[in-house]
Amino acid sequence: MQENKKLYTLTIFSENTVGLLGQVTSVFIRRQLNIETLSVSPSAIEGIHKFTITVFADEAMARKLVLQIDKRVDVLKAYYN
Repeated sequence: MQENKKLYTLTIFSENTVGLLGQVTSVFIRRQLNIETLSVSPSAIEGIHKFTITVFADEAMARKLVLQIDKRVDVLKAYYN
């Protein structure tokens, strides 16, 4: 299974709310995945922040991560590539 793992970049757009970073990282903790890089910055849209996270996973796991993160109330959109 290790052969199928590659580096995926997850991009999340959300409102800047207290505790959201903890909620997002808990999704990775529950799946025992290590976050390789994490960057949070304001987006081009005022009041919206962009989270960029890289993780080694297979495509099915990357898809599950995005679906789980996208369910969060404060997350506007999440996707991977």
